[in-house]
Amino acid sequence: MTNVYSSADVRDMDRAAIESGIPGLELMDAAARALYDTLCQALNGISGRRIVIFCGAGNNGGDGFALASLILAGGGEAIAIMVGDRSKMTADCSAMYARFVESDGDVRDFYPDCLKNTDAVVDAMYGTGFRGKLTGDCAEAAALINRFSGFRLAADLPSGIYSDYGGMCENAVTVDATVTFSFPKPSCLLLPAAANCGRLIVADIGIPQEISKRYTPSFSMCDEHCLDILPKRDRRTHKGDFGHALIIAGSARYTGAAYLAAQSAVVSGAGKVTAAVPAAIHSTMAVKLTEAMAYCLPDNQHLGKASLYDILALCSAATAVLVGPGLGREEATAALIQDIASMITLPVVFDADGINALAGHIDILSHMQQTPVLTPHDGEFARLFGAMPPDGARARMLAASDAARQSGSVVLLKGHRTIIASPDGRCAVNPTGNPGMASGGSGDVLAGLVVSFAAQGIPPFEAACAAAWLHGAAGDDCARDKGEYGMTASDILRAVPLRLRSRNSIFYF
Repeated sequence: MTNVYSSADVRDMDRAAIESGIPGLELMDAAARALYDTLCQALNGISGRRIVIFCGAGNNGGDGFALASLILAGGGEAIAIMVGDRSKMTADCSAMYARFVESDGDVRDFYPDCLKNTDAVVDAMYGTGFRGKLTGDCAEAAALINRFSGFRLAADLPSGIYSDYGGMCENAVTVDATVTFSFPKPSCLLLPAAANCGRLIVADIGIPQEISKRYTPSFSMCDEHCLDILPKRDRRTHKGDFGHALIIAGSARYTGAAYLAAQSAVVSGAGKVTAAVPAAIHSTMAVKLTEAMAYCLPDNQHLGKASLYDILALCSAATAVLVGPGLGREEATAALIQDIASMITLPVVFDADGINALAGHIDILSHMQQTPVLTPHDGEFARLFGAMPPDGARARMLAASDAARQSGSVVLLKGHRTIIASPDGRCAVNPTGNPGMASGGSGDVLAGLVVSFAAQGIPPFEAACAAAWLHGAAGDDCARDKGEYGMTASDILRAVPLRLRSRNSIFYF
């Protein structure tokens, strides 16, 4: 995972790096290169493209001028719009300004139709140095960026965002992607500001590790390295080496949840998967699940105490269990879930109605032999912990952390910028995912990923972080390939194994 530091700490790191002998202009060039590479990817090349860069007078503006020089060298048309006071430029910003002008670069004062016939726009006005509110040309530029229909990119942080606590001014810039330098800034991940940042790209610009290690991170960000905890597979292994995920799910009213959760565990590497379901939907599950086993429990329409001993027997052969998707909220089902939670010794994931059943019985969680994982959305969180998570970003993170300590559980609080909190105080935020995933069944896929990783022996907090990142990344792949409006939970299922190809035991060619 990636550490997240306060903007003041990152500025101190930059200063320490410069004092250690790394030129400030070298750091700025590295930042500009990361912006340039992002533009190349988004626009399928720079040559012939017209790109407008709004530049302030600080070092963020220097990043913009350095980027403009790269665009010119790459065959693009770079228009630098100066929205700051030229007389107040920092030394490094002034140096990059001069370099761009000397290469026949075009620097203009702000004018209202500057984005006409433009392919992309870059916000390099403030970065992390913003205070107060946007005024004058900066406010006008922000309004143009927000109305622009082409690709919008921010350097380090969109202007108008307060870098450390998720707040922003009324007319803050909204972009499609943010390239943030060295480390993510807290507001890249904390709502409401995080929603303005678009896709988050963290660019290493050369701060030495011996410098960054002097500072304490605010929290962590999930990234692709969360999957590193999944080991490369020994070529002599068999299915028993990759765990047995037991999924207790489904009812006559809700059949899809059990299928999606079980299939998610199958496609994410669990060696064996069993879906234990009520008799009324067993025949349906037996047809839909060809790689997982559908086990018929004694209860018919919904689960009750008649199924307890069958479930306990199944637990004896499993390595992790998921309880909840599609079970319904009948009293008999809730009583069964409470009994299961009190008796089993396996790693357990509680999702959906598995969480609802524990409302008023939170003490069961803190007495479990293994640290359970809870995957609530806001409503389920409120039913279990007595109050809705706050809207404020830091308050939401604190609420998840307090819930984790109170329940002795890993809490995966779902939403835009999902929060994963551990009872030992660790906290992470996941940056992947998109609005296309806000549809029926997506949460069941996530729950299946968590239990799959737990069944494979991954510790609860790490399993939750890896599942959250993978789930969102697979959803982002679907949004790119199919679009946010038409994607389904089944599309996410199909995207998951493609994301896991990097864990192959050898390179296939």
